[in-house]
Amino acid sequence: MSLAIHDASARQKSGVPSSPIGQAASRQNVVSKEALLRLPTLDIGELRQQWRGLYKMEVPRHLSRELLVRAVAFRMQEVATQWPFPTGITSSSDS
Repeated sequence: MSLAIHDASARQKSGVPSSPIGQAASRQNVVSKEALLRLPTLDIGELRQQWRGLYKMEVPRHLSRELLVRAVAFRMQEVATQWPFPTGITSSSDS
């Protein structure tokens, strides 16, 4: 019956996001997961290049490879989620 297609609970049970925003977020998560999973396989030069692209500055010399992977992963997630606040949302102290 076609009524089940329009029922939000039926869409959620099927694993399909219930809105276009949810679908876009799912696609973005897949891309982000792939990029994050690839980070540990990059050599130090590629990690430094990722850092420069994300942070718009040179890599501090004292960062270990492990810390560089973590910092790049954090920044990638920060950019993907527009953390700390999406555009148009302000904290309560800004009011």
